[in-house]
Amino acid sequence: MQDVLSNALKVIISFFVALFLNKILSLFRKRQLYLSCWNSLDNTSVSNNAITINASVYNNGKEKEKNIIIQMPNGMACSVLSGNCDYQNDNGKIQIDRVLSGKKVSLIILIEGTRTLDKTSKPKIKSEDADGKTYLTTDIVPPSAGYLTLSAAFLITLIGGLSYLIASGANPDEMFARSHNSLFYNNYYNNGFSFNPIGSSTLTETYNIQEKEFPIELMDARRLNGQIQYKFRIVNKYNYPMLVSAEYDINNSHDFWREMSKINDAVDDNLAVKKKLELYEKYHVDTNIEPYLDYPTLARRSDVTVKENSLGFLIITRKDNRELSLEDMNLTITLKVTTNGNEYESIELKFYSYKNAKTKAMFH
Repeated sequence: MQDVLSNALKVIISFFVALFLNKILSLFRKRQLYLSCWNSLDNTSVSNNAITINASVYNNGKEKEKNIIIQMPNGMACSVLSGNCDYQNDNGKIQIDRVLSGKKVSLIILIEGTRTLDKTSKPKIKSEDADGKTYLTTDIVPPSAGYLTLSAAFLITLIGGLSYLIASGANPDEMFARSHNSLFYNNYYNNGFSFNPIGSSTLTETYNIQEKEFPIELMDARRLNGQIQYKFRIVNKYNYPMLVSAEYDINNSHDFWREMSKINDAVDDNLAVKKKLELYEKYHVDTNIEPYLDYPTLARRSDVTVKENSLGFLIITRKDNRELSLEDMNLTITLKVTTNGNEYESIELKFYSYKNAKTKAMFH
């Protein structure tokens, strides 16, 4: 039932993301032709019933506007006295050949037949493809929807993507860390290591990771006496001891814990123990603890303390199983460091076995 709900949630999220994006894109393509009329002066030498105005024609849309016409209602006439574009006065109306996307043209217009502009007497503007809007303002019109649309589309895509990742069990923080490391610390990432840059300033200030000065590095990976063994070298550049711990991750942990929660809800304790053993085998979980607790320590863990300004080594093993894949061999490594001897900062690194040459060779 939970699988059905999870899949339904993914479909719903995908549907609404597509719907919003289509709506946003339609707004992005919307025509935005505006006429702003301002600085009206009613004392003219042409007629006692005429005014002059400053006018601005805006094309805030993404397409070129062609064959633009400005016309007065109710039989009034308008003509351009001067402007910064090519125009024609034709039978009491104004024609402009074109206005490019994102451009504005300025005009001084004589309007005959009125001494004031209001909602009933303001000019109308249209083009070959759009009916524009007129504003009686101080040269202010609505801003271009382009940037707002792109920002909204990005935000909706981001929220939809994060929702999808969460629904599918992926970790957004881990995805962000991978992308950041791949971009800025490519050498370290290609060796299998990734860390979240947020909260890791102590690490990046102490080690020049871009120049291959790594705090921890895999030195050896081997199969030995029914065990798989990883040996890491640790370089402590701090003036205080560094506490290092590592444990194997569970491949597809989202599904593992979902199934584990079902087992823990079971009434029959004996059946629950049997189901846990089957679940450990299914997900290749290696543990030294009998599975009679609700949440035993999963997979092997190893710890070491490296003295200040020195080298150290961490060895972690697990039972060899020919069904294991490189996806089962990923590790979470935690470095506890301090710069003052009092407050320790925990820095978490991920080690992806499928990216490291030594571990890949061991599985091929």
